[in-house]
Amino acid sequence: MTTDGRLPPVNSSPTIPPGADGTLLTVSELAAFLAVQEQTLRAWCARKEIPHGRIGREIRFDRDQVQDWLDRRWSAGTDPVS
Repeated sequence: MTTDGRLPPVNSSPTIPPGADGTLLTVSELAAFLAVQEQTLRAWCARKEIPHGRIGREIRFDRDQVQDWLDRRWSAGTDPVS
């Protein structure tokens, strides 16, 4: 539901909630949202299938970049989590 109580348009992708710090998401936060195992998300990163960055050895995801990635895959009819 949108903030005004209406359902989002059928063809819109899910909206990623903000991470604990407001912008960057951890592997566990994004994996929980996408309903995939953390190992799967790490494999996507290794294959450069999802936008990500590193802070030291830790993988982080910019919320806006991942939302754009999800929107593109959603609108193209591609399974966003395949």
